[in-house]
Amino acid sequence: YLISAFFHGQTQEKLLLLAGTMILFSAFNNALVPLQDTITLDYIAHHGGAYGYARMSGTFGYAFMALLAGAILRVLPNSVFAIYFVTLCVILAAAVRLPQARGYRKKGEKGSVFEVLRDKEVFLILLLVMVQYTTMAFGHTFCGPYMLSLGGNSALIGLANTVQALAE
Repeated sequence: YLISAFFHGQTQEKLLLLAGTMILFSAFNNALVPLQDTITLDYIAHHGGAYGYARMSGTFGYAFMALLAGAILRVLPNSVFAIYFVTLCVILAAAVRLPQARGYRKKGEKGSVFEVLRDKEVFLILLLVMVQYTTMAFGHTFCGPYMLSLGGNSALIGLANTVQALAE
């Protein structure tokens, strides 16, 4: 409600502010998955375990949360930001308890993004991931509104996201 009230009578300045805020948020939010993978792989390397099981637990967690959020949003459609805020607070509380990743550089040693990008295989993988991620983001962005336009509801969107996650 608060955000929709702020952008009532949308002006160009407010839309630019929204775009800037979304870019800043995405810059930090999109970094979470690679950081999760790095911490998980570091933990498994030093304590043993299977990455596949850890990855699938994330998939099942996402699937469960998609169903739960869909059910909540069906009853309380304006609670999407509250749900996301509470979820991020829970993640922050859990992250504080995570072990610190060791890292693989010596203290004071700096790395360069350009050095990594010079490796043709790494560059190709990153390019393919970008294409795949862009396609996936398009689906996540427009699938829900499209389902709503066909007469669906938030619970069905949550179910669709659950099926998508379990297909992984």
